[in-house]
Amino acid sequence: MDGDRDNLSNSDLEQRPLREDAECSAHLPPQNQSSTDVGAPHVIGACVAAFCMLCSGTLYAFGAYSDNLKAALGWTQLQMEIVGYMGDCGVYVSGPITGSIQDLYGPRVACGVAAVLFIVGYGGIALALTTGAFRSHIVFGILLYLAGAGSGLMYVSSLSSNILLFPERYRGKLVGALVSLFGLSALFYTTIYHALLGGQDPARLLTLLAVACGSAAVLGFAGLPRVLRAVGRMRWDSAPSESRSLTQSVKSIGDRFGVLFASGSYWMLLAIFTMVAGNGLMIINNLGSIAGSVAPASGPSLKATLVSMTSACNCVGRLASGVISDLLPWRRGTFFMIGAGIFASAIGIALATETPGVLYLMVVGVGVAYGILWAIMPTCVSEIFGAESFGQNWGCMLMAPAAGALIFNTLAGAVYDARGSGEGVCLGWRCFRPSLAVAMCCCGIAIAVAVAVTPRTRRGNGS
Repeated sequence: MDGDRDNLSNSDLEQRPLREDAECSAHLPPQNQSSTDVGAPHVIGACVAAFCMLCSGTLYAFGAYSDNLKAALGWTQLQMEIVGYMGDCGVYVSGPITGSIQDLYGPRVACGVAAVLFIVGYGGIALALTTGAFRSHIVFGILLYLAGAGSGLMYVSSLSSNILLFPERYRGKLVGALVSLFGLSALFYTTIYHALLGGQDPARLLTLLAVACGSAAVLGFAGLPRVLRAVGRMRWDSAPSESRSLTQSVKSIGDRFGVLFASGSYWMLLAIFTMVAGNGLMIINNLGSIAGSVAPASGPSLKATLVSMTSACNCVGRLASGVISDLLPWRRGTFFMIGAGIFASAIGIALATETPGVLYLMVVGVGVAYGILWAIMPTCVSEIFGAESFGQNWGCMLMAPAAGALIFNTLAGAVYDARGSGEGVCLGWRCFRPSLAVAMCCCGIAIAVAVAVTPRTRRGNGS
């Protein structure tokens, strides 16, 4: 048997999950509606997922208050980078675990665990800032990791449930709409932070995040299983005689891991995700520091504006690319080339100009490109490797941004500290020039990889 697997081509391996998914579908209860019908349960499910998604992307707001944390707690730039990276790890490194929880136990368990993680993570940081109980960046990082894991659970639960819920012909538009709200999350909460909370006390924002995100997870706990059951797609509540045993389910998941890791498409998609999303996270996490270095006289207003612009453009990129990829007869991989090209162009113009004003153009390009990547990648993963195991497969893909963020955030922090003064302050473009140049080169490599993987992706519905 193992020898037969070794002789399979990549294309064979990539088709195999689709056949396994058909086998999985036999264990689903009969659907109450045809595969093309969309009714009230679909609308309710999308609305619940939309609110959950709006609270799942709150880690992108880290750049709005990271400098406040750094100043209040006396951290170095590298220590601040470590805290931001650990939050990213909560979302991305835990991806295979959170995805498998969703696939095995469904959205009720996933959202219930997420609610606890949000309250402990964000609530713990807010409590520490208010009481001064501890100042260690490692402890703050662990708490932000827990909040990130909650974000990852709620994200994959909302996305996976609705991909399973809706007919395939809506998939690109559905994914684009949901992940656009994930990208809009930072804008939403950054606006509240500065307009209603004064923009100077991160403890108040983190308290709000603990309450809002915990509430969204409770809504997902109650709402997502209900709408799935209404259309007959609830496979986690089946009686033991009608469903596979836990041992069989775990074995199936293990087999799918093997098939996924043997696929050339997986590794090419992973490389694109690592280089583009990793550098995107580096820039997003450092927006406050970049603004402070390039335009130190601008104050907090520029930092808030850049974070909000990035979030808005991230949302636009996700929504537009999701809709357009369904309408045009292009292979979806084409959008990876477009996104990486926009990213590289924005960085190149910024490095060639090196004026404070070009920051606005840079964050627009980075935000749109980042959004395109995050809208198209889940659709490609579900189409190539199957929708029934989407949670697990997408969780494996989420390791890529974590790996990229580790590399590029560490580089950015080390360069900043090396070129700064002894007081941990660095001024001018030279503080981030090497990091941005590396980001531009990585996007060029990503374009080359996208050329190779594009023929393996599907065309939109316009074909």
